[in-house]
Amino acid sequence: MREKKEAVAFCLTFPEVYEDYPFRDTSWCVIRHKKTKKIFAWIFDRNGAVWINVKCDPEWRDFWREAYASVIPAYHLNKTYWNSIILDGSVPEKEIRRMIGESYDLTKEKKKAGGSFAKLQHHYQNIFKQHKEALLRGGTGDPYLLADASDTRMALALLIRLTPEVTEPILAWMEELRQTEPDLYYYPKEDLHLTVLDILRGEPGREIPPDIGDYIRCIGECATDIEPFSIDFTGVTASDNAVLVCGYYENGLNELRQSLRSGLSAAGLKLEERYETFSAHATVARIPERLSDPAEFLKRVPDNRVFGRMRVDSVSLVFHNWYDSVKITMAEFPLKADARQASLTAD
Repeated sequence: MREKKEAVAFCLTFPEVYEDYPFRDTSWCVIRHKKTKKIFAWIFDRNGAVWINVKCDPEWRDFWREAYASVIPAYHLNKTYWNSIILDGSVPEKEIRRMIGESYDLTKEKKKAGGSFAKLQHHYQNIFKQHKEALLRGGTGDPYLLADASDTRMALALLIRLTPEVTEPILAWMEELRQTEPDLYYYPKEDLHLTVLDILRGEPGREIPPDIGDYIRCIGECATDIEPFSIDFTGVTASDNAVLVCGYYENGLNELRQSLRSGLSAAGLKLEERYETFSAHATVARIPERLSDPAEFLKRVPDNRVFGRMRVDSVSLVFHNWYDSVKITMAEFPLKADARQASLTAD
């Protein structure tokens, strides 16, 4: 992405936005949210190149500036919250798109949080507090990890697969932990996920239900009413048996869960949710027997590492085992269709 028309065209793929030329100097173009008129991208020519000003989370501001010489404190805007991207070919297009997407998310009309940061943070902290003593003793081993051939537990669940933006930093952190605890079971990249809803819980010998088609139709109807949303992954916690990366989500995830509960009930389809799912964590490792060095493990966990933000455009219905290492993807469901989704699919 180096031309102004490319930048404008990509920005216009976001829902409910429009381009505007508010200045006498028509080389400046801004992209606004229709409802609030807020600007999320300032596109202009400067020093022989196209520049884009984008809003950024202060926690990520310096990361982008240090990662790329062509991402600098914003020209003519508050440099605490805005960066300028110089489109000189040195910043990968996927990163430009990511920064524009983050600016869009940060400036759009705020919805009620699906799970408030404080409530989720307390939940994750409490998991660790409840299990710290057990971890000091080495944790609780999972015998099925040592004899997986005898594990016939299968379940039907709706999942969100983690995207590369967050997967790569998480995998890097897992490698750091592996230096201390090499014998843990580490989830491979393709198995990393977040559970939206456990529909039919894991039971030995469970088979794909004969009314799977009804589930697919019902879930599809629920998903198309939900707009794409974002999840921030920040921090690591642990139970007595698992290591979890903590997720903080927009209201779309909560809306999706509530829609599914209502929709499945109305359709007369079984939902074996033992309790209302609130968390948005991703399990990244499990303890097969016991920790080899509990004291050293507890120097690494909890961790406040920031892993990044991902945008959720679709969800997957999966028939899988406890660890997602054996799975059949029954269906993929796009969230509410919009022009941006169609554009990214075409790319």
